[in-house]
Amino acid sequence: MMGIAIKTSAPWYFIAFIGIFVLIGAGLAVGLVLTHYQRWRIGKATLTASPASVEGGDVVTLRLQIERADLGNRDVHFALESQEEDDGWTTRQSLKEVAPLHSALRQASVSITLPDNVRASSARWRWQASAKIDGLKFAPSECDVTVRRNAKASGPSVDAIALNASQDSFASLTPEIVPTGATEIVRGVWQWSSTSRALQVIGLILLGFALFWLWNTSDFGLVRALTARDGISWGTVGVALFGLPFLVGGIVVLALALSLLTLRTSAVARRGEIVTEIHALGRTWSTQIVRASEIAMLQASASMSSGPTVLRYALAARTARGASMLPLVAKSIDELAAQARWLAGILEIPDVIFDPQLMNSDEPRIVSPVETSQRKKIGRWVGRLVGGSCALGFVGFALIFVWSLWSAR
Repeated sequence: MMGIAIKTSAPWYFIAFIGIFVLIGAGLAVGLVLTHYQRWRIGKATLTASPASVEGGDVVTLRLQIERADLGNRDVHFALESQEEDDGWTTRQSLKEVAPLHSALRQASVSITLPDNVRASSARWRWQASAKIDGLKFAPSECDVTVRRNAKASGPSVDAIALNASQDSFASLTPEIVPTGATEIVRGVWQWSSTSRALQVIGLILLGFALFWLWNTSDFGLVRALTARDGISWGTVGVALFGLPFLVGGIVVLALALSLLTLRTSAVARRGEIVTEIHALGRTWSTQIVRASEIAMLQASASMSSGPTVLRYALAARTARGASMLPLVAKSIDELAAQARWLAGILEIPDVIFDPQLMNSDEPRIVSPVETSQRKKIGRWVGRLVGGSCALGFVGFALIFVWSLWSAR
């Protein structure tokens, strides 16, 4: 295309536009050649981490072993990086060390100490080790490291206070606050529920999109094909099958929109326990019971945030089984501390402490095996439905293609 544009005296801006793709292609070709060349120079390279599973405060040893020894005296740059899954893996924290490459042993090693409050590995966070030899940046070696949360880092901070302490211990502590909508149904038993305005707005947007999508899909494919006046042929069957995945996708989006619109969290607090339930689509999806006797402390957590700024705070109950997010939301730490004191009075655990420091997002949660199994089962069924409809859509496309060729004869 570049050659044709030059021969036909195309405008300069058109040649410049095509030149961008030429440069990208040339860069990819050069990178491919350099990568293979550098890999060939070091031979088989292996990066290992010992131990492979560590926790905050531990020391992990990274060792690079290469196959060939004709590289001379070079340094190896090691890095242990914490990465978040955010449209790809984005590095959030990096621990780096440099060690010399021993040509005789064909290896280099370094020890890295993890911080005590290091973020643990999870579904959205990973720790990845890498090693690059000087002059061979296109041939890095990588391996994963599993990081567990340090028990010391899960303890209360120095700012934690006892909820029965005096006002002076928490300078701006406001009077006790009853959550919005909370009512005492019988003496000592309080009940309230909450919804998310932001999720309802998203649900409305998705609902409009789903209805628009389903209306246009039904007009385009499935309904029109099945109601054709000239009868059903292989072509109409192909059109119907081709429109099936669009119909299923619209139904899935519609179900998600209705779930967000009807999502509601309710709670009942009484002496000795608090029961939290999540409702959507007219049914209860989760029920969590936290006993007052197992609550080690109450702690602030982020309910809604924008980057590093916390817009809404939520209360979390920390237990030996994990953390439970309670349906108590406040605009400030002071207000949340007052709600924590109110809840401690209802549960009759006045000696429990409140930690105003935000709980880390990687703290393990209380998980019900039964509810987890049910959610996975629903996810599998939805996946099979979407996957099966897409497969039928490809069959429909093939039928349309074959039918169009046959009709052209």
